Amino acid sequence: MTRVGGTSNIRFRIIAIQAWQLVRVRRLLKDNSLSAVMDRMTMHREASGRSSDRPASVNEVVWANKIAAAFLPGRYRCLERSLVLYSTLITLGYVPTLRIGATVHGFRAHAWVEIDGQPINDVPDLVREFKTFPLPRNA
Repeated sequence: MTRVGGTSNIRFRIIAIQAWQLVRVRRLLKDNSLSAVMDRMTMHREASGRSSDRPASVNEVVWANKIAAAFLPGRYRCLERSLVLYSTLITLGYVPTLRIGATVHGFRAHAWVEIDGQPINDVPDLVREFKTFPLPRNA
C-alpha cells in the first residue's frame, strides 16, 4: 500500500484508530463476557497475509497503542490494550496470539500479545512470571 500523505499521517491515523478501539473495548467489557468481546473485536476482520498490503509494521501499531492509551482519560489496563492490539494486528494481516495469565503465588493477572511466541507489547521477563490459561475461544 502506498503511503499517501506521508508517514506522519499514517501514524496519526493508527493512533486515532487505537484510541477509538480502546474506548470501544472498555464499553464492551462492561456488559459482555470476554468471549463476546473477542468475537466482536475480530468480527469481519480478514487477514490479507501479504506484507505489501500492510500499512503499518507491528512496532508502529504497538507504539500507537501505547500512545493512544497514555493520552486518553482514565487508565487503560493490559487486557483492554491487548484486545485492541490483537484485533488491529489481525486486521493488518498479522497472526498474533492473545495471552492471559496469572501468577501462582499472590494473585496477579496480566494480558499481552505475542507474535511467533515473543511478547510484542511487554517485557519477556515479566510475562514469564505468569502461567497462561486457555481463552474462551481460539485467540
